[in-house]
Amino acid sequence: MNYTKKNGMMLIYAIVAITLAGTALFIFTNVANNMAYDSRISYLNACRRNLAASGSAWIRQNRAVIEKENTGRQWNLDIKSLDIPKGYLNITMERENDTESIVTINTNCTRGKMTLQRRYEYQIRHGPGNR
Repeated sequence: MNYTKKNGMMLIYAIVAITLAGTALFIFTNVANNMAYDSRISYLNACRRNLAASGSAWIRQNRAVIEKENTGRQWNLDIKSLDIPKGYLNITMERENDTESIVTINTNCTRGKMTLQRRYEYQIRHGPGNR
């Protein structure tokens, strides 16, 4: 009879051990999914910042061209060198008057099912010495 009680107790220990292992795996899986999500968000934010910085640099470098253009003109910039496979960078001349122009930078980054879009607006004053 003693032998049967030992086997029953071992079965209870095995069931408890399997339950604890399953619970631990469930928790680790949840943590890993959260880390993967945070990683994707960080990647998209880094891409967005890189695209915005590139657009801003393009605006500073091509200021004379922008000042001569009319409202509604768009430039779709090539971003292959930034290694952002599913992204785009668009610069649009929104409105202008005699003293200033408003230029917008539209960025779009995609990774998997997540997409991050952002719009930045810049004011460019016309005339010499306004750099």
